[in-house]
Order: sequence, then structure tokens, then C-alpha cells
Amino acid sequence: GITGTKGKTTVTFVMKDILDKYTDNRCSAFSTHEIDVGTKVFETTLTTPEPIELQTYFDMAVDEGCTHCIMEVSSQAMKMNRIYGEHYKVGVFTNIDYDHISPTEHASMEDYLGCKVSFLKQCDNVVLYSDTRYFETIYNEVRDKHVVVYGSKESVEKLMSRDDDFFERDTEFASIHNEDLTDHNSYFELIYGGENRAYNTNLIGDYNVENIVAAIISSLLIGIPNDQIRSSIRDVYVPGRLQVYHWKDRTFMIDYAHNYISMYRLYEMVKKTMKPKSITVVFGCGGERYKKRREDMGRLAEQYADKVVLTMEDPGFESCEEICKEIKQYITKPCYIIVDREQALTRALDEAQPGELVITTGKGIESTQRINGTFVQCHSDAQVIEHWLTEHPEE
Repeated sequence: GITGTKGKTTVTFVMKDILDKYTDNRCSAFSTHEIDVGTKVFETTLTTPEPIELQTYFDMAVDEGCTHCIMEVSSQAMKMNRIYGEHYKVGVFTNIDYDHISPTEHASMEDYLGCKVSFLKQCDNVVLYSDTRYFETIYNEVRDKHVVVYGSKESVEKLMSRDDDFFERDTEFASIHNEDLTDHNSYFELIYGGENRAYNTNLIGDYNVENIVAAIISSLLIGIPNDQIRSSIRDVYVPGRLQVYHWKDRTFMIDYAHNYISMYRLYEMVKKTMKPKSITVVFGCGGERYKKRREDMGRLAEQYADKVVLTMEDPGFESCEEICKEIKQYITKPCYIIVDREQALTRALDEAQPGELVITTGKGIESTQRINGTFVQCHSDAQVIEHWLTEHPEE
């Protein structure tokens, strides 16, 4: 099981790829966007299914011959007792941030964190990110488990240098170093279990390296050989996450980033590894969610983007135009509001200049919008870009 404010889906898909190769495609995976039980895939609107539905999927996975299951575990799942009584070989905690504190989610950070940590108590092994907020609080709650702490070499070594006997003797550490990150692939080394292991992957960005490391450690803990893991992560596909298209010296990118931490890290990665001449960003903000997200997203767009197109992103019962206006008040760069998301993205693609990067965030491959209590079908960002490319051949 994987929990965290960000990174759950990426870790899930990386582990699914590793385990599919190891088990001859007998791995089931329950993610934010789909339920994969082997030979059957179902769409879903919940990160973690409701209890009876979850048990039905488990049963189907067993009937399909699956030997392993990887699943995202949301804080709402814990709050609603969706996985009550389940037992996990490994639980991953990627990070936590102030993104789900709202009247419709968690009333406070204490409630949000408590739900996340309660999941880890149902796990034999805990894989814990070293730079997460509330690290000490989380560790103290799971110190009776076998814990592996992972993160950058600097962060892990700082924790290991503590002289207050904070860590239990059987706690292990995994440190990432010697990273070489480009706009096409990533190389890194991992010191873990007395070995220095080298890996290459097609996924880009330092945060994706961290997600991959969580998947590597989890796979090692359940007995997957390192050579198998190394081979599997060389070419991993995570739909809708840092999905890149190239057209006539222009680059189009899709990502699910939708809050401060994910957008900040996305912009920083782009600046360091891709170095575009200019950036156009297309995004919105979900309705009935953490309100400060709108200010955060606006200020980041003002800092990093050259042009902004604000649009629909699951407004719920709120007015999409009003949400966009709230974001726009923090932006002085050229900024347009186009409520129809397909039209907004198409305009950005039409106006892209040589050397420009167009980033569309928040929806990825999702083909619905949450509007007034229902899910309305629409074209996904990926479909819009791919259709645009067919109508604009390179030659």
C-alpha cells in the first residue's frame, strides 16, 4: 500500500511494472484512475474503493490468478474505514502537505496526518521519506515496525548523525546520490543494505527518482531480485505524469500537478533540465478544496510562467470562472480565462512558438470533470494534444 499527499500513483505504476515482469503479469493494481485485476481494467473515481467494492476486486484478482496487489491508500480511505482489517506486507509514506485541509476533506492537519499514520500501523514494513513534514511524529508512531528511511544523501546522513538514540536498531536507511538528470532520462545511485546500486530510468525529475526509490525498496522487501528491478525501471510508463510530446521545436507536457509542492517541483525540474525559451501553463483549481491552493498556484505561475491560461479543473459546486478569477489576481503576466478546457489547451498549442514549452496540469489522462455533483465526460488533456498533433503533421 502507498499513501502520501503526492507520489502515490507513480510509485504504484512503477511497482506494477516491476511485479508484472517478475510474476508474468499476475499483479493487480488499484490506483486513482483505474482498477487493474489482471486481465480486466475498470475506471474508478475513488483513490481507494469502498469496502465491499474493494473486496469484490480482491476476489476478482485472485480468480484472475494474481499473486500480488499494489494499491493507493488515501487518507479518506482511512477516515471512512475502507481498508479496515486489511494487512499489508509493505506500506509506503511518500510525504504530507497542507493540501487536503478543507470542510469536505480533513478539518485539521492533525486529522489528516492521523489518518495517514493509522494506515502504516496495518503494515509489517514501513518505507518512509526522510524529508516529509512531521517525520519525527510519523516515525514515533511506527517505530515498532521494520522501517526503511529513504531520501537524498544529505537528508539521510543528517538523520543518521543524530546522537540521541532516536532510531530503533533495526531501522534501515537508503540514500540517493550521484544523480544525473536530463530532460530524457535519469541516472542515480542508491546506498542501501550495505550496497551501492546504480539505476537508469526514462522518468525525469528528482521527485520521480524519489518515487522510484520507494518502489525499489518496497520491491526488495518482498524479495524481488535487484537485477529484475534495475531492468524493469529502465522504461516505465506512468500515464498522465510528465508525459511529453515534441512538435517542430516545441514541447508539450501533461502532468497531474495540482498543488503547491507538486507545481513548485515541476517548475524547478523544467527550469533545470529542459531550459525552454518560454513557458505557457494551462491549469485551474478544484472546487471545494483547500482554498489557499488558488493563491499558491497563481503565485507560482507568476514566478515561473511567461503566459497563463486558466481553465476548468473539477469545479464541483463552485463557479469555474470565479475560481479562475481568484487565481488571476496573483498574476501580472499575460493571463487568459477560457472555461472550456479543450479550447483553452488548443489555444495554447496553436500559439506556441519555437523553443516554447506548454504545460497542462491537474487532469492528465482523466476524461471527466466533476461538476455540480456529477462526473461529466470530456476529452482528456492527452486526447486533446494527440488530436492536435494529428491535425498538425510535422512535414
